[in-house]
Amino acid sequence: GRDLWIDPTEELMRPGELPARDRGRRVLVIADDTRGLAITPSAAPTDNVFHEVRTFIASEDGPSQVTQVIRFGGMFERSSRWWFRDTRADDVKKTYEGYVKAVYGGTLERATSTAPADLAIPFEATVVVKDSERVLTDRDRIYVHLDPGAALEEIPQAVTDGAAASRTQDFAWPTPHVHEVEHRILVPHGFNLPGASDSV
Repeated sequence: GRDLWIDPTEELMRPGELPARDRGRRVLVIADDTRGLAITPSAAPTDNVFHEVRTFIASEDGPSQVTQVIRFGGMFERSSRWWFRDTRADDVKKTYEGYVKAVYGGTLERATSTAPADLAIPFEATVVVKDSERVLTDRDRIYVHLDPGAALEEIPQAVTDGAAASRTQDFAWPTPHVHEVEHRILVPHGFNLPGASDSV
């Protein structure tokens, strides 16, 4: 059957999940039929999925409200469970206050998460923002400013650093991953959305 790898030092990871430091490593399996070293499974991008849904509720006039729901998978889930479990509530609030100001140009209303220690359910964080300037309603139009760079936030600095020396060996991604950002905009009654062929 299929091997089931476990790191007993990782209390917030499920059986079969390994931290990055244990992936693709040579190990000695203690068994009667062992004839040499084995290699632990390497991570695929789909093992570490970071999915965000950002829902903007446009007001009839002025800034919008945003609800951001983030579902973490793989290594993102592990680190996020640790952080939410071990970080004081006032420090969580302070961190997200700076985040929503930088990302949404708004004010934090609340930041919550599912139970960090409950491995039976996927781990999610929910951030609610008021007075966001990313979606702004005027008398006869709605201004939308979305940052496509949000999906690149987890790219390692070794890749984005233009001043780095030329690479002579293949690059091994520390945490191969998929980062998805889904934007939804709910417009107020009376506003007509442009068609797919219209200029916006």
